[in-house]
Amino acid sequence: AVPCVYGDQEYGGYIATKRLTELGHERIAFARHFADNGTALMNSRRWRGHVRALQEANLLESGETEARILPLLEWRQRSHTGGT
Repeated sequence: AVPCVYGDQEYGGYIATKRLTELGHERIAFARHFADNGTALMNSRRWRGHVRALQEANLLESGETEARILPLLEWRQRSHTGGT
């Protein structure tokens, strides 16, 4: 057997987002490889940690996770036009 170390992906997503919310950020993007579809993202441990931190900061209603997933091109268009 080869020794190895694994990170806690859910906790990593949680503490990264929690730190940003503590600094007062409210619009926090979650970047992920473009080839992943929404289902893969929703099942991601890091995504679950991110969502939990948003919910704790009252930035995301319970069950609102799908509303925050935007394709990268749509997100870029919204950010350049000032849309939400």
